[in-house]
Amino acid sequence: YPQAVPCILPRAKSRQWELSVQAIFARTRGTIAWPRRCFTNFNQNNEIDLNDIFNIPEHATLPQFTARYQFRPHWGVRYTILGNEFSGGGDTNQQNQQFCFGNSQLLLSGYQDLNSKWTHTYQRVGLVYDAISSCTTVMSVFADWLRTDDKLEVGCQICGGFTRIFSTSGDSAIVGLEFQRCIKTARNGGTLSWDHKAGFIFLDDVEGWDIQLGLRYSIPLNCGRAGFASGGYRFISFKKSQPDYLWENTLEGGYLEFGLIF
Repeated sequence: YPQAVPCILPRAKSRQWELSVQAIFARTRGTIAWPRRCFTNFNQNNEIDLNDIFNIPEHATLPQFTARYQFRPHWGVRYTILGNEFSGGGDTNQQNQQFCFGNSQLLLSGYQDLNSKWTHTYQRVGLVYDAISSCTTVMSVFADWLRTDDKLEVGCQICGGFTRIFSTSGDSAIVGLEFQRCIKTARNGGTLSWDHKAGFIFLDDVEGWDIQLGLRYSIPLNCGRAGFASGGYRFISFKKSQPDYLWENTLEGGYLEFGLIF
């Protein structure tokens, strides 16, 4: 009888690189309160929905690039950048809802023709430590510095031709766990494995999560190299609360990723 093929998890070894490109097919949601309070009869907490009021698209594709260098058998350094620009426009979807946007506390009401654009960038750089490393399983701990840059531009031509720009940047931290486990290795060397990640975001008045649940299929190349494709579900939530504003957004949906280990 033919012998069973051992299940071996392809991964970057010492002095190897892992590069990948990911596309997140995300449902975009968000809330802004700038300023936090607007003393009108309708909306004192002044929380504005980015989709319903500012017509930011509810669905978008976000590209991500990741580079990791394994400088020791159990240690790696990694950089990730994710971002996109979301443009919306048209009448607001809420009637008779007043709110303020901007330090001048200009009042807007429902069914006004607004133009909006949200520019979002999410960057991470940090260390990854493979606490458990075997032929079939890798359990890693990571700690990253996180930089976020967000700019929301809103204009209204029939309201006097005004434009207001909200901009926020911050430096916070994200720590978490990664888990990869071999499921099956075929006779041609192709390997199916679990690929899960979860991180908690904190510091700089920020709280949030970055969670990824997926499967990866790897194929061997020559000289210890490998290519892979993965897919699954990604959830990113981010909330920053300041005395003068509230900024909250969520990106969630399926993803596809392609990469190379060399």
